Amino acid sequence: MTTCLNGFDWICNYGPSFVVSASNCDVLYEPSDFFKELNHTFSNAKQRIYISSLYFGTDSYEYEMIDSIRTALAKDPSVRLVVLLDYLRGLRIDNHKEKTTSKSMFLPLIEQFSSQVDFYLFHTPLLHGFLRKIIPMRYNESWGVQHMKIYMADDTLVISGANLNKTYFDNRQDRYLKLNHCPDLCQFFIDIIETVGKQSFKVKLNHPEPILLGKNHPFEGDNAQYRRDVENDLTSLMKTYQTRFPKPDSLSDDQALIIPLIQMGMFNINNDRDFNIHLYSHLPQDSILYLATSYFNMTEEYAQELIGNKRQDTTIKLLTASPQANGFYGSRGMSQYVPIGYSENEREFVEKAEKKCANDGQIQMLEYFRSQWTYHAKGLWLYENGKDYPILTCIGSPNFGARSIRRDLEAQLAILTNNETLRMKFHRERSRLFQYALCISPMNVLSQPLVIPTTHQRRLVGSPRSPMFLNAAPVAVSNKIKAIQARKTRITLVTSDAVHTDIRPLNFSCKSGVAKSRTEYSVLTAEKLVDRSKDIRLDRISARQQSRPSFILNTNANQAPVLWSSYQQSSKCNKPSATQSNSTARTPPGVESAKPRSPTRKIPEIPRRQPRQASADQHDPLLPPEIKERSKSKPQPSRITRIKSHDRLVHRNNLRKNDAEGDEDDDDDGNNLMMDEEFEEYLEKAIVKCADWLIKYVFI
Repeated sequence: MTTCLNGFDWICNYGPSFVVSASNCDVLYEPSDFFKELNHTFSNAKQRIYISSLYFGTDSYEYEMIDSIRTALAKDPSVRLVVLLDYLRGLRIDNHKEKTTSKSMFLPLIEQFSSQVDFYLFHTPLLHGFLRKIIPMRYNESWGVQHMKIYMADDTLVISGANLNKTYFDNRQDRYLKLNHCPDLCQFFIDIIETVGKQSFKVKLNHPEPILLGKNHPFEGDNAQYRRDVENDLTSLMKTYQTRFPKPDSLSDDQALIIPLIQMGMFNINNDRDFNIHLYSHLPQDSILYLATSYFNMTEEYAQELIGNKRQDTTIKLLTASPQANGFYGSRGMSQYVPIGYSENEREFVEKAEKKCANDGQIQMLEYFRSQWTYHAKGLWLYENGKDYPILTCIGSPNFGARSIRRDLEAQLAILTNNETLRMKFHRERSRLFQYALCISPMNVLSQPLVIPTTHQRRLVGSPRSPMFLNAAPVAVSNKIKAIQARKTRITLVTSDAVHTDIRPLNFSCKSGVAKSRTEYSVLTAEKLVDRSKDIRLDRISARQQSRPSFILNTNANQAPVLWSSYQQSSKCNKPSATQSNSTARTPPGVESAKPRSPTRKIPEIPRRQPRQASADQHDPLLPPEIKERSKSKPQPSRITRIKSHDRLVHRNNLRKNDAEGDEDDDDDGNNLMMDEEFEEYLEKAIVKCADWLIKYVFI
């Protein structure tokens, strides 16, 4: 059956139109499948292998992939290998292996098959001059990279957002689409890679540094002319393909329409940006738009279209990585605060959505959490007219941030189809990602600051009745339960009277009341938690901060001497040695130590195996005689002095107890640690601002 484009004719304005058979589109779901398909595709290549990625890893998986490529090159001398990586990332030394880079991984192939291999390194023109000399390695990649993830062998194309690295083959979730028997689409991306490669650096044998192929240098000389040359080449190429592959008149049910969207803002190629803006502002009636991004840093232009100009009958759900699933989580240096900055971006977006769509649930922010996994998937799925399967999806390398638009080289595919089988595949892909999603913005979060401690556990200051598990997937909640059950230390939960909500980790209650140990979690199920949507607050000062009670503190002043004498009697059973007799006398629990203070005069610092005790300083031969005499003549506190000190402690604890009883309705944040908590909150806010600056100006 032949149909029209269902009102989506406009997508053909943003790139050449390729019509392929829907049966040739295979969706891969797991990183291991991605690795197996690439290995199989590369090893069986008969004409060409093209690789476009940010970098190439240096672990065992990557060596196995190199062997697969070597197999294809050795079988037929006519097989050609073309690799396009980023210059800065491709030459960065691996942290775990000295002097190992992406470049060094391909050097054996270049040496063995020099006439068959072309290795290109693209250098961004945005980093040049004096700035390039002072920005250290790893941070210099923030000015722009080659970010397209295109992998081809003959007429087979695999597009993804994943790099060729062990993590992306193991436990880093991304999206992967394999297109078989699509020679025209493959040739388009071959020309894109070759056009960029001819304006890049080429790695050659017997040359320690890559050699520039173009006439103008990207970071030396006439930098502006270099950008104009690349822009002219790419613009001419795009016009040629749009003329050769115009909009089709119709699309049958066994076909799929594929539009390649190229985004290279530094060269004024903005097809992907213009496509997204048009889509957001022209969403169909009664539609649901699912967006996914690994790093949430949406531009103001995108946010305005999604929030400000959104239709009343449309729903938007955004999925991004939780701090633990963020690739920067636990990294070195300043980048360890990047997850905090992205979380702050989420809060700002939620506040804007709250003002526009108050409590209607039409805009939801979700976070991907899967134990021991990180998240890197990106793209969109559009469901129209309440249908069960998406009619449109986008898959590739771009995120929705300013960096993807202005600084990086990006490519993705917009796929439109009426084929039921293919739409079911895309629906399954979307469902598998969102089953690990937790809704963190049920649109009733108050516009209050998000405070994130340096331990990467987040407290969301909001409504005391916010349903934490609204629209939460059972699988994600089950993962949270397992994470809490695995804790070595038991935690104490409090009721929902507290203000601060800890959504990392999530905490739960049962019918019998508040769960106080790990064993009580066995009665919980994910379904019950989702249905009841309980919101349990984690006490910020748990039992580990509470001091252990002493029997002395529960007695009055008249009983204290008796207890103290019995305490001393019991200690006579253990006869002290000569050295112990000179040390500090034993002090009952709950009473301040009666050690004499150290001398005020500065003592030379002498390295010792064990620290010197203050009460034995008169035996130190290094002390001057006057300090020794002063220590000997200093009176020791008597038993009466100790009892008075105990009375002061009892009086102080009674005052604290009375104050606590009078403030039962207030937030119990530790009355005796209020100044520390205020300073901690101030420090956390400063870290949030620092991370936000990194996101907006460095890691965007």
